[in-house]
Amino acid sequence: MPRLSNTLEIALEKALSLAGDRNHEYSTLEHFLLGLSFDPDFLDAFDACAGDLSSLRSDLEKYIDEELGSLVVEKLGNVQPTASFQRVVQRAILHVESSGREEVSAANVFVSIFSERDSYAAEVLSKQDITRYDVVNYIAHGVAKRPRGASKPVTPPTGNPLELRNRVNEQQLVDRDEVIAKLTERAQEAERQLADALTKISNLEELNEALRSQVQSDQRDRPDIFLSYQRADRNSVAPLVAALRADKFSVWWDADIEPGAPWEQTIENFISISTIVIVCWSQAAVQSENVKAEARFARDREKLVQIFLDRAPPPLFFGERQGLVFDGWNGSTGDKCYRDLVFHTRRELLDLNSKLKTGLSDLSGNARNRDWKGN
Repeated sequence: MPRLSNTLEIALEKALSLAGDRNHEYSTLEHFLLGLSFDPDFLDAFDACAGDLSSLRSDLEKYIDEELGSLVVEKLGNVQPTASFQRVVQRAILHVESSGREEVSAANVFVSIFSERDSYAAEVLSKQDITRYDVVNYIAHGVAKRPRGASKPVTPPTGNPLELRNRVNEQQLVDRDEVIAKLTERAQEAERQLADALTKISNLEELNEALRSQVQSDQRDRPDIFLSYQRADRNSVAPLVAALRADKFSVWWDADIEPGAPWEQTIENFISISTIVIVCWSQAAVQSENVKAEARFARDREKLVQIFLDRAPPPLFFGERQGLVFDGWNGSTGDKCYRDLVFHTRRELLDLNSKLKTGLSDLSGNARNRDWKGN
């Protein structure tokens, strides 16, 4: 997906700020157009279309201050863009993507505004006799609506035919020279940008190598598995920890907390950096707020694996995820439930950056599982 230009991101923030300064709950397309009026890419196209900037800002400010009173709230939260605001940005992104370019500028958004025909933003542009064609013609071909700095359209030259033709030829030569100069300037700018890009690539390669070394170091300290359980189930869980470690998995559970270490901070650290979180549900665990909090943390990050130490149903919102049943497991590593857990865990750990997408529901059909919806 194309990225937004730095100046367009600033314009977006400006639009939200303009709404927030007025305690407006929403930022409208008119806030956005006013924010765009400070963007250099917009100003370049707007000037090429012979727009009157002071008039544009004055009309927009008057409309926002006098017509959008219904958006004022006493207690302002996060300002949200309106649907038309979002459509304009999305339409610009899709257009740039379809053309094979990589960056969306304020000029692209300028074009997109004209599709919101019922908006005051489109109306105020029409008021200045600016059309979508004018903007596209400049962006695509560099053709300005009228010479820069002209206060009104240039009137055709008058005189005898020979003089008229000479004057037209002279103007064409001037226009050609201006186009050549502009293209030359753009080519030089492109060369500068290419040189900067090559420098950045070189720097990025060096940074990437340093990061690769850091990641390899971090991965050595990252546990494969974080085991979440209720303390009353420790005797049932301890054999599982021992078996997984014997199968060469690095497993962390709270028995590994060193004396004097901060309890909550240590748990938070290891559950965050672990690749998989195995939650051991039981009659005691489903009553534990700590176990449920750890399960929610893992579920939200798509690295939750559920096993059931007994026939207790899981807490609300966890029953729709399948898991392995360890009810009656005697610690044997040859049991099917344990071998299925090992198979699934090894598959996920082939790539430490992969995320659990469907819990255990995509096991090869060999797992003894439970469907808590009754299907």
